[in-house]
Amino acid sequence: MQSSRIIDTHTHLYGEAFKEDLPDVVERAMRSGIGRMLLPNIDRSSFPELEESVRQFPEVLLPMMGLHPTSVDENYKEELAFVRAELQVPTLSRYYGVGEVGLDYYWDTTFKQHQQEAFATQIEWAKEYNLPLSIHTRSAVEDAIDIYKEAGEGRCTGVFHSFTGTAGELKRIDSKTNAFVGISGVVTFKNSDLRDFLSRSIPLERVVIETDAPYLSPVPFRGKRNEPSYLHRIISELSIIYRKPEAEVSAQLLVNSVKLFNLET
Repeated sequence: MQSSRIIDTHTHLYGEAFKEDLPDVVERAMRSGIGRMLLPNIDRSSFPELEESVRQFPEVLLPMMGLHPTSVDENYKEELAFVRAELQVPTLSRYYGVGEVGLDYYWDTTFKQHQQEAFATQIEWAKEYNLPLSIHTRSAVEDAIDIYKEAGEGRCTGVFHSFTGTAGELKRIDSKTNAFVGISGVVTFKNSDLRDFLSRSIPLERVVIETDAPYLSPVPFRGKRNEPSYLHRIISELSIIYRKPEAEVSAQLLVNSVKLFNLET
């Protein structure tokens, strides 16, 4: 495995979106310098497809295990039992993080309390297994920060993935937590405020990049299926935002990603 390569810290390279051409997608990624890609789990139903993808490319597709907040319902403890069992005795060789976990109040708040309990529980497991968290926060950044700090601060780390919040929320993540921030293709959108406040709110040393594929394709691919080979568009945008050469930005992002996920260099 090549060491000095870009890492996609959050990508869903499994399921229907990549059913027909996953080998081509992985090949394009590797040709463009993407050496490793972190795959978050959603719930029990998503795991067989995640497993299938990882077994095809075990050196470059690195799995995480967790319960996504939008999959939390009245039966969430059964889902958590599956996550717990996988962390204890992995079906795959190992897991590189606990994710995708967190809070999502955007679609529905019916199970808000259950989401918070599931998130706190999975933070405890991240501490137990010394794994980083991949944290989903939609319309819930402040609560996510509070739960992260109360349950895990100083004893585990993580990334607030695909951050699209406010400058104030970003500054709070920077000043009140030890977490990283995941920047996706949203930073290239014309209507994104991230470009205006990102460099003033958090240092590059606390940033990692991700596609969140198949979602959030960067400009000029917006509206199409996303894939890891498009990460260079995000690096180019960060180069402008932080006023640093692309090579320097890319090198720092690699250092950050390796540190966050405890990867070999």
